[in-house]
Amino acid sequence: MNVHSNNNLKRGQKSIPKNSAVPGGSHSASCSTSNNNNPSGGASSPPPPQLPKLGHDNCLVNTRWRNHSFIQSLDKNFVNLVFFDEVDFIDFQPSSKHIVAVITEAEVKSNNAKNENIRKKFARIYKLIHRNPNSPPTMNAVILYHMTDVTQPYYIRVQSLCVLDFTMTIMPFDSYDHLPEVLSSLKDEARETENPFVKEKTTTKKSKGKSKKNEVDPVLLAITGVNETQAENLKNKFGSLRGIAAASKRELASVIGDRRGKCVFDAMNDK
Repeated sequence: MNVHSNNNLKRGQKSIPKNSAVPGGSHSASCSTSNNNNPSGGASSPPPPQLPKLGHDNCLVNTRWRNHSFIQSLDKNFVNLVFFDEVDFIDFQPSSKHIVAVITEAEVKSNNAKNENIRKKFARIYKLIHRNPNSPPTMNAVILYHMTDVTQPYYIRVQSLCVLDFTMTIMPFDSYDHLPEVLSSLKDEARETENPFVKEKTTTKKSKGKSKKNEVDPVLLAITGVNETQAENLKNKFGSLRGIAAASKRELASVIGDRRGKCVFDAMNDK
C-alpha cells in the first residue's frame, strides 16, 4: 500500500491530492463547491461536486479532523483513512451509502434565531445528495450534533429543521471520542444492506417487538415528557411530523394531555 510521505499521517492513512483518483473507486476526489451559475455565458460552468466511491473499510475524513484525538481510534476501525478538503461542509464518508456532517458547538453559537447558518449548511448537503447527478441514489446524510451545556437548548430547533425541512437523520453525541463508534456502525449498516442474506436475517430478527419503536420519530422522543406510547399516539392521530407541527395546542392536548401538548406545541413552534 502506498502512503504519501507526511509526518502527520499514520500507517494506513492517506491524503488525497486535488484531482487525484480515490482508492477503491472510479470517482475523482476533486470536488467543487462554487456556484454553478455562469452569468457571463462564456467559460463553462464548474462541474458539480462529486462524492467519491470508496471501497469498503475506507473512510473519507475532512482534513480539519486530521490532528484530532479521536483519529487514532478511528484508524483502528477502517483499513484506510482518506483525507480530503474539497467539500468543506462534509466531514466524513464512512461508507458508500453515508455522508456525515458535524454540527459543532461553535456553529451553534454563531447561529441565529432563524437558523440561517445551519439552514444553509443543510441546504448544501441536501443538494449534494438529491440534486447532484453524480450522487448515488442510495446515499443518505447523517447529521451529528455535538450536545453540550451550550448547545442543548437549541437541539430541538435544529432537529426539527433537519428532519422536517430536509428529511435528514440527526444524532446527538456528547463526546468526540464516540465518533469512531458511530462511523463504524454506519459502515457496518451499509455492509449489511448490501448483502441481501444479512438484511433478510436482520429484518426477521427485529421484526417482532421492535417495529413500533422504529416508527417513532426521535424528534418527538427528544421533547420533555413525551414517551414512546405518546409519540406513537401523536403519529397515529396526525399522520406525520408535519401534521403534528401544524396541530393546535388544543388538538395536541386532546391526545396527550394539556402539559405534554403544550411541550410539543412549543417545541414544534420554537417557543
